[in-house]
Amino acid sequence: MRFRDYDPGRDKEAVHRIYREIGWIEKRKEEEAMDLFLESSCAMVAEVNGEAESLVATVSGSIRYLKED
Repeated sequence: MRFRDYDPGRDKEAVHRIYREIGWIEKRKEEEAMDLFLESSCAMVAEVNGEAESLVATVSGSIRYLKED
């Protein structure tokens, strides 16, 4: 298993397949929303046999509790 940065040109169809298999997306519109999210995040894939088989994505943020960050 190899970990590397997500490459939309290479990995987009594979990660769409993964998310359809687990029921997280169903329609073309949801795939487009997923693509927009991944463009704005830091994403990596785990590659098995030359194809993305797992995806992790993170975004910057902060947590506010009451009036404090």
